[in-house]
Amino acid sequence: MDHPSPVHGTAAGRLASTPSRRTVVKAAWMTPVVLTVSATPAFAVSGPQQPPVVSGQLRLIARRNVNTCVTTLQVQGDTGEFLIGSTAAGDTITHVSITFYLSPDPGPLTWSADSGSVWSKPVDVGTTTVDGAPARMFRTTYAGSVSAHDGMTVVPGAVDFTTSQFTECDPLKVWVRRAASVNGIEGSSLVGPRNFFAPVAPESSRRTMADGEESEARTKKAPRHDEIVERHTA
Repeated sequence: MDHPSPVHGTAAGRLASTPSRRTVVKAAWMTPVVLTVSATPAFAVSGPQQPPVVSGQLRLIARRNVNTCVTTLQVQGDTGEFLIGSTAAGDTITHVSITFYLSPDPGPLTWSADSGSVWSKPVDVGTTTVDGAPARMFRTTYAGSVSAHDGMTVVPGAVDFTTSQFTECDPLKVWVRRAASVNGIEGSSLVGPRNFFAPVAPESSRRTMADGEESEARTKKAPRHDEIVERHTA
């Protein structure tokens, strides 16, 4: 006598192969649940720290003998004219410096400094190219400590430097770069060029200039004495 084969395709067979609700619940209860938790760094909320905003103002005074082209550059700044923005109390401020770029390259120069200054005498740090012009760099660094404040930090200490004499008959260009690091992140700003001893425009050309430009050109007429003195801020 033939025995019927097991039922697989029928509804009864499918029902027999389906686990009961009690089995499903038990299996779910027995299956461990693994949760993955990753710690989020605190700075991720506000994003990575941005470079500090560095600014300030210096007075640049250039003197030149019209007969010999002997030239000097003086740099002056009152205390509080080096500013570091986007700081917070407790920040660590380091590597505060000012770099002067002179073009054409005047060659190695020595600088005199006001006695008691917390800024070092500018030193020659080599040559580079700025805005396509070859220039020589001189850098002064801040020797004091700077306490950070919320929002804006003022670097104390006045600046007063003068170069040794150098001979240059062409117009002189000067750039100023300020730099500082806050919590190891450097920020800097470059100002310039400031143009000294530029050729004076002919009278016919000055008449076509805007009022402000014409006024500036008049201040650069040939001097009555042997020395030209020009001033800019940067």
